[in-house]
Amino acid sequence: MSHFTLQDLVDFTQNERKMVEDVLPKATHDNEVEPSEACLRNILDYSKALSVRTSKKMKQVHVILN
Repeated sequence: MSHFTLQDLVDFTQNERKMVEDVLPKATHDNEVEPSEACLRNILDYSKALSVRTSKKMKQVHVILN
């Protein structure tokens, strides 16, 4: 059975954090991407047109009302 010390855990955590930051760099305010107005409008229109109802024979029925 292996024994690990608290320092082993600290080292592992720091290495893991460094690997994650290398793969997924933190977003800064300068390079954040926001959805376009058209994209937001489409999502809101879809949410207004979507109707989800419960059914006796099926759990839920999803219907687009357009």
